[in-house]
Amino acid sequence: NKDVLSRGHSLTMKLLNEFAAGRFTAEELEVARNSMRNSFATYGTTNSFLQRAATNALLQPSTTDFSKYWRTVEACSYKDIQQLVRGSLKPGAFAVATAGTLS
Repeated sequence: NKDVLSRGHSLTMKLLNEFAAGRFTAEELEVARNSMRNSFATYGTTNSFLQRAATNALLQPSTTDFSKYWRTVEACSYKDIQQLVRGSLKPGAFAVATAGTLS
């Protein structure tokens, strides 16, 4: 349905532009943090994830300190993240692509 597709496109653009302008709540930021924690815990327990991680560690050694990474994620304040988003993303600069047919 072209109307549904058009509405979905409009709502997606609105959401992206509001986020880029820093218009998100502290509660939404906490949901994102929880999502990050949970996705890592979920993916971190699968065989395929562990196999890829082990292969990458052997072939491309990294000095990434994951404990420091998670401390940083936890330590960033709502204002820190809002400032980072506003300085890194530009409202109105997004594009949404659609593929396929409506028939």
